[in-house]
Amino acid sequence: MILDTGTTTLELARLLGRRRDLTVVTNDLAIALALETAESVRTLFMGGLVRRDCHCTMVHGSAGQDILAGLSVDKAFMACNSFSVEKGASTPDINQAETKKLMMSIAARVLLLFDATKMGRTSFALFAPLETIDAIVTDAIGPEDRARLEENSIDVLVAG
Repeated sequence: MILDTGTTTLELARLLGRRRDLTVVTNDLAIALALETAESVRTLFMGGLVRRDCHCTMVHGSAGQDILAGLSVDKAFMACNSFSVEKGASTPDINQAETKKLMMSIAARVLLLFDATKMGRTSFALFAPLETIDAIVTDAIGPEDRARLEENSIDVLVAG
């Protein structure tokens, strides 16, 4: 599985220590540290350019791209700065958007995790239009937005 950088994906990582025989690919320093002591979890940390004040790396140059291109994962759990039903998921940094696209490209399923404060917003760089998202996990969503996402064959899960 891939765990993208973010506070929501970090919370998911903290739950993974109980899983058996799991390999996690991540670009988030805090996630890598959280999984370091989980004996049944193998963690592959993506190198690259460190994004200042974000505690993560971004793919930089062909070497990072080649590493991801040779991998295949079941699920990518992605985070975002902004999400709109019209455009999809976005982030303010274009290099981060490219890294996210690469991470998603090796996954059989893409699950987007975000809290309701990100809903109805857009940031500079789009990385996940609706057709690239299989499921959304959030803490709250309006009925109209939920219906529009489900019309686009996106599973919507609301955490309780």
